Amino acid sequence: ACILLYSSSLSMSMSIQRDFNATMEREFSTLSPVECFAAVVPPVIFSTDMDCSRDEIRMIKTLFVGLDVHKDTIAVAVAEDGRGGELRFYGTIVNSADAMLRLTKTRTKDGDMPSFCYEAGPCGYGIHRHLNKLGFECAVVSPSLIPRKSGDRIKTDRRDAEMLARLWRAVELTPIWTPDEEQEAMRGLIRARKQAVDSMKT
Repeated sequence: ACILLYSSSLSMSMSIQRDFNATMEREFSTLSPVECFAAVVPPVIFSTDMDCSRDEIRMIKTLFVGLDVHKDTIAVAVAEDGRGGELRFYGTIVNSADAMLRLTKTRTKDGDMPSFCYEAGPCGYGIHRHLNKLGFECAVVSPSLIPRKSGDRIKTDRRDAEMLARLWRAVELTPIWTPDEEQEAMRGLIRARKQAVDSMKT
């Protein structure tokens, strides 16, 4: 039988849900649970647990994580999925691969799926590559493309992380192209050559 799941944002009464489920079970009885789920529910992120049977589908909640990255530290804020989802400051962690790994384990321990973002800057794309290798989405956004309120001049690591998490959840951030390690090395070589040529001219 096809098991239908609804996100908490759908405001159906229990009787309507029962009638809807009965109708869908008749109409989609030949489909697999995943096919049936995808056919009738608005796009959400979901996965199948290896320990679950084929008929069991577990909903996964997306967490939008804003990272305010500095050389030695990273301020972290988390926005829960949905318009009314909680926005909270997680804390400040060390800027290291081990600290990022611990952060991902903490954020996924309840079965949630974090999606990360941070501003492009002098720290480069190491965090982006590391999170991608761990299997997580991580967007790098240009500071010039981040919507900002006029007159909002108070800038702290916490406020920046919370702003990124909130805007990432609201789909108001546009990721930029991120080079791989080989492409970034080539760009560095080109910059170094240009600097050498310019210094010889002077």
